[in-house]
Amino acid sequence: SSLRVPKCSVVGSSCTSGPLLLDGSASNIEPNPSNTLDSCTDGPNGAYHDDESIDEITVYTVEGGLLQAGAMAEIEAKVWAWQDGSADTG
Repeated sequence: SSLRVPKCSVVGSSCTSGPLLLDGSASNIEPNPSNTLDSCTDGPNGAYHDDESIDEITVYTVEGGLLQAGAMAEIEAKVWAWQDGSADTG
Protein backbone atom coordinates (compact mmCIF):
# COMPACT_ATOMS: atom_id res chain seq x y z
CA SER A 1 0.00 0.00 0.00
CA SER A 2 1.02 3.60 -0.52
CA LEU A 3 2.67 5.46 2.37
CA ARG A 4 0.39 8.51 1.80
CA VAL A 5 2.67 10.88 3.73
CA PRO A 6 5.69 12.90 2.57
CA LYS A 7 9.03 11.12 2.91
CA CYS A 8 12.65 11.97 2.25
CA SER A 9 13.69 10.96 -1.25
CA VAL A 10 17.39 11.59 -0.61
CA VAL A 11 19.37 10.80 2.56
CA GLY A 12 20.99 13.94 3.96
CA SER A 13 21.47 15.95 7.14
CA SER A 14 17.91 17.29 6.91
CA CYS A 15 14.64 16.57 5.21
CA THR A 16 11.60 18.79 4.74
CA SER A 17 8.03 18.26 3.67
CA GLY A 18 8.21 21.57 1.85
CA PRO A 19 4.81 22.96 0.92
CA LEU A 20 3.38 19.46 0.33
CA LEU A 21 1.17 19.15 3.41
CA LEU A 22 -1.58 21.56 2.29
CA ASP A 23 -2.38 23.11 -1.06
CA GLY A 24 -2.70 26.60 0.46
CA SER A 25 -6.13 27.28 -0.99
CA ALA A 26 -9.42 27.99 0.72
CA SER A 27 -10.37 24.34 0.15
CA ASN A 28 -7.47 23.22 2.38
CA ILE A 29 -7.09 20.07 0.27
CA GLU A 30 -4.23 17.76 1.24
CA PRO A 31 -2.41 16.37 -1.81
CA ASN A 32 -1.87 13.05 0.01
CA PRO A 33 -4.84 12.75 2.35
CA SER A 34 -4.88 12.08 5.16
CA ASN A 35 -1.15 12.74 5.73
CA THR A 36 -1.17 10.47 8.77
CA LEU A 37 0.35 7.09 9.56
CA ASP A 38 -2.32 6.25 12.13
CA SER A 39 -6.10 6.46 12.45
CA CYS A 40 -6.15 10.12 13.59
CA THR A 41 -7.38 11.72 10.38
CA ASP A 42 -8.56 15.25 9.70
CA GLY A 43 -12.18 16.05 9.08
CA PRO A 44 -13.50 17.78 5.95
CA ASN A 45 -14.10 21.13 7.68
CA GLY A 46 -11.75 24.04 8.23
CA ALA A 47 -10.39 27.07 6.42
CA TYR A 48 -6.78 27.59 5.38
CA HIS A 49 -4.94 29.78 7.91
CA ASP A 50 -8.14 30.38 9.85
CA ASP A 51 -8.18 26.98 11.57
CA GLU A 52 -5.19 25.07 12.94
CA SER A 53 -2.81 23.41 10.51
CA ILE A 54 0.70 22.05 10.23
CA ASP A 55 2.14 23.76 7.18
CA GLU A 56 5.62 22.24 7.02
CA ILE A 57 7.79 19.73 8.89
CA THR A 58 11.61 19.62 8.76
CA VAL A 59 13.79 16.98 10.42
CA TYR A 60 17.46 17.78 11.15
CA THR A 61 20.30 15.67 12.53
CA VAL A 62 21.43 16.72 16.00
CA GLU A 63 24.96 15.33 15.84
CA GLY A 64 25.72 16.17 12.19
CA GLY A 65 26.16 13.67 9.41
CA LEU A 66 23.25 11.92 7.75
CA LEU A 67 19.81 11.19 9.15
CA GLN A 68 19.70 7.57 10.23
CA ALA A 69 17.58 5.16 12.25
CA GLY A 70 18.30 5.32 15.99
CA ALA A 71 20.14 8.67 15.84
CA MET A 72 18.97 11.85 17.59
CA ALA A 73 16.98 14.26 15.43
CA GLU A 74 15.41 17.69 15.85
CA ILE A 75 11.98 18.35 14.39
CA GLU A 76 10.82 21.81 13.35
CA ALA A 77 7.11 22.24 12.62
CA LYS A 78 5.64 25.38 11.08
CA VAL A 79 2.13 25.55 12.46
CA TRP A 80 -0.85 27.84 12.15
CA ALA A 81 -2.43 28.10 15.59
CA TRP A 82 -6.02 29.11 16.21
CA GLN A 83 -6.14 32.72 17.47
CA ASP A 84 -3.24 33.12 19.95
CA GLY A 85 -2.55 29.37 20.23
CA SER A 86 -3.57 29.09 23.89
CA ALA A 87 -6.57 26.88 23.00
CA ASP A 88 -4.28 24.50 21.06
CA THR A 89 -2.24 23.32 24.02
CA GLY A 90 -3.18 20.30 26.00
